[in-house]
Amino acid sequence: MWMHFAILEKSKRTIMKTPFVITIEHYDTKVSVQKNHSDVNGIELKEMLITICLAAGYHPNTVNEIFNIK
Repeated sequence: MWMHFAILEKSKRTIMKTPFVITIEHYDTKVSVQKNHSDVNGIELKEMLITICLAAGYHPNTVNEIFNIK
């Protein structure tokens, strides 16, 4: 049982080190944002989505409205 747990913990650490990437492709443009770990929390996800929307060319007022930023 202990060895099995150690294998799971090693696997979990490996998964957490896997990058979390969001990519938007539209015509000839490709925009990506990345975190160097896969255990992204809700706040990090929101920040990544805001960043990628702005990078893709959405107007800041539209992004603020979508994400309820005042």
